[in-house]
Amino acid sequence: MVDRLQQADRQALQASLLFRAMPPSVFSPILSASTLERAAPRELVFRQDECAEYLFFLLDGWLKLVRALPNGQQAVIGLFTRGETLAEAVALTGQSYPANGEAVTPVRYLQVPAAVARAAIEHQPEAALAMISATALHLRQLTREIAQLKARKGTERVVEFLFSLTPQRHGRISLRLPFDKTLLAGRLGMQPESLSRTFAQLRAHGVDVRGAVVEIESAERLVAMVEQTGGLASADHHEPENDNQQDAG
Repeated sequence: MVDRLQQADRQALQASLLFRAMPPSVFSPILSASTLERAAPRELVFRQDECAEYLFFLLDGWLKLVRALPNGQQAVIGLFTRGETLAEAVALTGQSYPANGEAVTPVRYLQVPAAVARAAIEHQPEAALAMISATALHLRQLTREIAQLKARKGTERVVEFLFSLTPQRHGRISLRLPFDKTLLAGRLGMQPESLSRTFAQLRAHGVDVRGAVVEIESAERLVAMVEQTGGLASADHHEPENDNQQDAG
């Protein structure tokens, strides 16, 4: 089924944290044993507490990790999109999935058998080194993202997320939010009401939000506005916004 992978998909795989350090002799057998799958919105890709027989690489769409709590409620503990891997740690160590993996939008993903990945680790030192490297880089990336999330103001988080949805950086931009605003607030470490206030404040800077549709009058104007407060990449000098860091449910 991997013969249906697009060239851009293969490039994304080879550039990912998990696979980019693997030599072709390791990467090719793992890819050959994997299957290309799809999931519709609200469909489960994997279930909490089931044995982790697969790890996953997202090719398109958004997927959320939802953990069922003892009190019957659910907590969203993560949102993932194209180019990200899921469940590699539990799959490679033979554990259970700690949460449900639920598609938020239509999702296309590569399903990698954990047994094949473990066999590669056991028989080829290059695979073990690649996966250890990927795990370390993943942790470093997560730590950096958490630090940036705490340091940046809500406006900067929102603008950065909007620009992450499009490669366009000039002129007028029209885009759609990939999921509802409650999930977006959780993703950005904000309360839903804080997100609503931020969108309202951005109207003065040419950002119009109507439902899931976002119209940005001028990308340059929006970038200039953020740069006046330190810029998207240098926001660590700001005090964090007084929002509770909570997951959206």
